[in-house]
Amino acid sequence: MKFTKIEIKDFQQFKDFELDLTYPVGHPKAGQPLEKVCFIGQSGTGKTTLLELLKSATSGNPNNYNQN
Repeated sequence: MKFTKIEIKDFQQFKDFELDLTYPVGHPKAGQPLEKVCFIGQSGTGKTTLLELLKSATSGNPNNYNQN
């Protein structure tokens, strides 16, 4: 499964967050999902939260986020 966009309106540190995961205009694959995505950041910036939200969204119950 490949994501093309992530939108989070208001959850923990994410407020009106939008991330486009497609190749940019001008690239031969413009508009297609990226092959690989890497989330890099300091501790506490939301990398794990973002991955847990994606896991929850793909499990069939996007409102069942485990905040452990």
